[in-house]
Amino acid sequence: MTMTLTDAKRTAIAEKLAGMRAVQNLLIANEQQFHEECSDDTICDRMQDMLEEDQKNLDILETVITQ
Repeated sequence: MTMTLTDAKRTAIAEKLAGMRAVQNLLIANEQQFHEECSDDTICDRMQDMLEEDQKNLDILETVITQ
């Protein structure tokens, strides 16, 4: 069973996705800055892992927005 989205629903979804992308970009920017200024190897490694995961999440969001 297929559903048809109204323009209003598409616009609402697009606005939510754009907001999610903005938050994700902010997280990535903050993590990059913190990672650059970090002096503890353990914390730097964890920050790097978080940064990589958030970049993957951003890629997923970009794919969803494109589709």
